[in-house]
Amino acid sequence: MALFGEAYFHLKRIKLDEEQIEQVGSDVSYIAYTIALKKFPSDCLIEVRISDGSVKGWVSIAGALAILGGVSDYKGAKEGISEMVKDAKWVAGVINEQVSKIQIVQGATVYRTERRTKTPGRIKRLIEKREWLERNRASMSGPMIDQVQFDLEKLLQQILMEIDPDDRLVLRRILGQEHPAIPMPSHSKSALPVFRHEQDQLFIDDDVDLHSPNPDYFNRFRLSDGPSKDTKQLEIPNRGQLR
Repeated sequence: MALFGEAYFHLKRIKLDEEQIEQVGSDVSYIAYTIALKKFPSDCLIEVRISDGSVKGWVSIAGALAILGGVSDYKGAKEGISEMVKDAKWVAGVINEQVSKIQIVQGATVYRTERRTKTPGRIKRLIEKREWLERNRASMSGPMIDQVQFDLEKLLQQILMEIDPDDRLVLRRILGQEHPAIPMPSHSKSALPVFRHEQDQLFIDDDVDLHSPNPDYFNRFRLSDGPSKDTKQLEIPNRGQLR
């Protein structure tokens, strides 16, 4: 499965006990469920992690590339991937905005929030950089071309690490060619997603993926099932109200 997006928030000047962490985690799970349903298919998985200290949270959204429309061939790839990136940014932004309104954390300092575009962002950069190379190849030196091709290969390998074997077939169609660096799937059964979490970043999305420390709260659920833990029924505004 691909990582479609991730919301990250870091709150300071707040200390939560075990019960409060559990409540914040439940609230964040419900927020993520409600907001993600507006943009992502019900087969997607949501993972919520909360770490205490200065409160940090990660909300990751994962699914199969094949279940999103508009990205199964090269003609629709750029538009489809661009829409996926927009959706990831919007969902992550709204989740972060609503987290700051949870009653328990009101009064905390919002030190950092991020909207991470993950796999769709990387695919979008791969397509755009490859097209840029083709437009400018004639005016570039051999070493410059080699460097760009090296960067493209590095980016492709990062994408391959984030998706399961079945999604590699979809990636081939998105790239519009039988790319020799994309191995064919050896089986048809999709693997469970591996969520990767990052250290604090300066940008929406960078190229380093690291596991977060063991969280004080953890929840994983499918959008079709809803959060698996008790959740407080928060009032979540619709998109029109958020503009």
